[in-house]
Amino acid sequence: MERQGRVLAVEPQEVGTRVTILMSDKTPKVGDSARIRWGRQRSKDSNSLYWVYLSWLHEEGGLKDQGYVTPEEIHESCKGHFLMVREKDKHGVMVIREKSTTELDQVEFTEYMEKVDLLMNSFFGIDSSVFWKEYQDFYSKH
Repeated sequence: MERQGRVLAVEPQEVGTRVTILMSDKTPKVGDSARIRWGRQRSKDSNSLYWVYLSWLHEEGGLKDQGYVTPEEIHESCKGHFLMVREKDKHGVMVIREKSTTELDQVEFTEYMEKVDLLMNSFFGIDSSVFWKEYQDFYSKH
């Protein structure tokens, strides 16, 4: 049995936005909230590029010499720097949470990578142009 639901705008810029949702018998309880996002999730290719980039930063960029043990450690550090969000939990209490890169859409993931690259350049002095040139020349889809 399908039922129709409605969504109320919660932000001023969303006033006038109309969304129709088809729901099954298992509907949320009154007061429950749901997040609806438009846009495509970051691709597996983008994620692969990100990890190749982090590995390059670790080995060629010199972050290994700066004390980072693994590319995963660089990843966790960057997430903590750029992906912290404040939101209400299910009890309405404001909490700070670290987003996962899997939650980012393509545009957000691109912006995240640009922020990481800028941080690596401005804080560590890493010139990643060598990495990006090699990526452009050999790996990017033309």
